[in-house]
Amino acid sequence: MKTVMLACSVGISTNVLVRKLQKEIIAQDIEWEVFAVPISEVKEELKQRPVDVLLIGPQSQHYKEELNNLYGEELVISTISAKDYGRMNAENVLKQLLNLL
Repeated sequence: MKTVMLACSVGISTNVLVRKLQKEIIAQDIEWEVFAVPISEVKEELKQRPVDVLLIGPQSQHYKEELNNLYGEELVISTISAKDYGRMNAENVLKQLLNLL
């Protein structure tokens, strides 16, 4: 099972995206754990459990370089496109995840 963490400035909008993404994952019979956290909690969360992919919301993409320097060898780190994020397009985000893994 893969674990995917989504992070944005506060975690509220990514929680909406997570719910939609979970529906897509179930519909495609994929066994992944997907959850969202505020960007400020990413480091602490990574101490608590292993994560395969970290997707960062577009409003927090300026953290990508720092997180990649810290964790880039342990997990895949990418950003969600502003278009897919704004439209909460879980189908496209799932495609992105499948390409990353």
